[in-house]
Amino acid sequence: MIVRVARGEPWLPKARVEVAVSEWLAEEGFPAARLADGLEQPFLIDGHPVTFWRLIVEGSRKATYGELGGILRDLHSMTLPVGLELPSFNPVDKQELRSSAMPVPAPLVACDQPVHAYG
Repeated sequence: MIVRVARGEPWLPKARVEVAVSEWLAEEGFPAARLADGLEQPFLIDGHPVTFWRLIVEGSRKATYGELGGILRDLHSMTLPVGLELPSFNPVDKQELRSSAMPVPAPLVACDQPVHAYG
């Protein structure tokens, strides 16, 4: 069993979408992570969205790139069920949410000059 605990209540809508997608893929027989059986998910525990998943035990060999590509092709060819809407993919979406919740050190708050990141 895998337990996923999100950082806070702002992540509850994302957890609900993850649960809905997992239920849909399970109904379609698509090879994907499965929710733990018999639980109405997600839970909100002490302000944190919590979901329970079945453990995926790795096999003796890794999938080939061709096999992974075939699975992705099959996934993207599926039709979403009525009522399930997926947001467009934003690879930095979670980072924006995390950084907006991060405490900012006092010297940076008081600084009237732009802060630049290098690297």
